[in-house]
Amino acid sequence: MRPRNVARQMQKTRRDYLTLIAALLICCRLYVSREKEMHRRTFLLGGIATAGTTVVHGKDHPSPSPSPDGRSPANASNTPLPHGLFMRMSAQSFAGVTNGARVPAWSDLVGSVEFTQTVTEKRPSVVADAFGIGRLGVRCEGGQFMSTSRSGAASGLAGLIDSQEHTTYIVATGISRNSIGCAFGASTGGNSYFWLANGSAVGRFDAGLTEHTVPFSGPGFVSFGGTSTTDTSGGSGRGLERVYARGGCICSSTKPMPTTGSSDFSIGARGDGSQYASLTIGEVLIFDRELGPVEMLQLERWVCEQYGQPYPWSDSEFLIFLGDSQTSGVGAWTTVGTLPYALAVAERGRLLGQWSNLGIGGISWNDPGLGRLQGGQMHARLTKDVFGTAQMLGFAPKYVVGEFSNSRAESNSQLVGYALSYLRALKGDVPIAVELRLANVAGMNVTRPS
Repeated sequence: MRPRNVARQMQKTRRDYLTLIAALLICCRLYVSREKEMHRRTFLLGGIATAGTTVVHGKDHPSPSPSPDGRSPANASNTPLPHGLFMRMSAQSFAGVTNGARVPAWSDLVGSVEFTQTVTEKRPSVVADAFGIGRLGVRCEGGQFMSTSRSGAASGLAGLIDSQEHTTYIVATGISRNSIGCAFGASTGGNSYFWLANGSAVGRFDAGLTEHTVPFSGPGFVSFGGTSTTDTSGGSGRGLERVYARGGCICSSTKPMPTTGSSDFSIGARGDGSQYASLTIGEVLIFDRELGPVEMLQLERWVCEQYGQPYPWSDSEFLIFLGDSQTSGVGAWTTVGTLPYALAVAERGRLLGQWSNLGIGGISWNDPGLGRLQGGQMHARLTKDVFGTAQMLGFAPKYVVGEFSNSRAESNSQLVGYALSYLRALKGDVPIAVELRLANVAGMNVTRPS
């Protein structure tokens, strides 16, 4: 090759290298710019998480990738279960079992607990497509149930329940129009009844509710759960904290799960073989601790994605209820007196049953210790929950609703003053449009902070 041609070739090669380097520099700048924007957005969500993680109870967990609009399941395995799962009785463990077959035993997918039924006619049956997406279910109807005792493998379950630090969550489809009965119970009670109401059964709820109709289109998907913790008076449960009922609404007993000293536990009945369920059950999940507000939302997302359900907030304005508004249980004979109900009817013009989550909509931050916190403690707790919820949802809630019990034996005016000051401070930190409201515990009056 001639020297002149060699020189030209070297110049061309040099230009190609320079072009490549310039392209790489542009890519690096774009990447750095994107990372800065991600950091900025994370900071605007409160600085409680690094990109890709959510701080839950002081620990880092992978945060789910929200769907584009934050309102519908992105895929069937997007959201992980919260950590601390102690027991998972899943109907999916009966894969390969003939549709309609009665099953004598049900094994735990996480630990070693096993529920059994020795009487053939009382054995639940397997439903091949219980949820319309090919998911299996275990049908408990007409006295069909399974039990386990405190001894042996279930001793760990008994110890967990006795400790009063656990969370129970159940996924099912209703069979009866009027009652779903006892889905998971014990010999001493707990989950005694969860009434599914229709327009003719509103008297199940509260004397003041009969003037309202409760829309109900028939049996359908339902999921519900709650926690039991020593942080409440006497270490008791707090009723239902999370309810998702498509086409209807739910009234619960005040005991959402088995209580201490139970000798037997049952799926589809109380432990003593009474108060039978009318359900096709997909999951009975028990966690070895109290799940926090963001974790309960994470669990609800997991359920919707696994069982092909729209998110409860997908077709309504989204509200958050925080504080102690549900300590007696959702619909536990006191529904009409609670702030969520008053807000639903008076403020938003919606009747009980028209929202799916909690039966009346929104999310409850059911934190029994919240009303006892003072100063910056309450502010920090609320901040974490607001930011964590917004991040988990993938979009900002329109309203934040506060209701606090008078845990410190102060006057209602003092309590309102404390909470308002914390909520106002929080609003200054939240870079999203939120309207904060507070209920006067005595009269459930809605107060609008200025």
